Amino acid sequence: MNPILIGAYWRERLSSPVRMVLAFAIVGLNILTSAFTGSPVPDAFSAVYLTLVLGGGAIGRDVSSGAIHLILVRPVRRSEYVLNRWLAVFLTTSLVVIVQGAIILLLLLAGGRGVPFDMIALNLSEQILIIVGLSAVLIFLSSLVGGNGDVALFVVGFLMGSVISLIGSATQKTWLADIGHEITRFLIPRLELTGGVESLTALAVPLASWGFSVTLCLALAILVLNRREFSYASTG
Repeated sequence: MNPILIGAYWRERLSSPVRMVLAFAIVGLNILTSAFTGSPVPDAFSAVYLTLVLGGGAIGRDVSSGAIHLILVRPVRRSEYVLNRWLAVFLTTSLVVIVQGAIILLLLLAGGRGVPFDMIALNLSEQILIIVGLSAVLIFLSSLVGGNGDVALFVVGFLMGSVISLIGSATQKTWLADIGHEITRFLIPRLELTGGVESLTALAVPLASWGFSVTLCLALAILVLNRREFSYASTG
């Protein structure tokens, strides 16, 4: 872990009013929904929105602004840069989700409502696993395009996968539906824990698939950056 790289990421994120407003809106909506419905856990999919808001353009913005030139002229390996960007994205978003969960828990306790701690723990674990996986996917996509193009690629890919899956289901073509499902599952690596896990053995295959997706995306991001040429003369 490189505190300087992670600190630079935090400063860049905090300096974006749009990101902060969107992040507060998502968290506020989840808290209000739980307060009114009495649900102790927000929809795990809300972690996807937070990750897109806080993690979009993690590498692409550095490339577009030229900041990556200044970073890579220092004794920082490109693999180190990629891994620290990934760490920064999932640590930041995970912290927000944990604070959100703590606020919801306190509100429920203050209202005298029953709190299923096991359900809360499973939901929080599922959200963090989504964040870790999606952060790796965004890092890979962000290594391919500049600015916030990674979010656009994610949205287009997810919509394409969903449409293919729907067409496959409507036409009863299982293979086509499976392709669409695999596309969306690659873009959002997740482990469904809140639905119940029969045994550790049953969890082994999904866990291995999730870990493979995370590792593959990070390896591809490192490969892409290692093959890219940056003009250091442009740093002035």
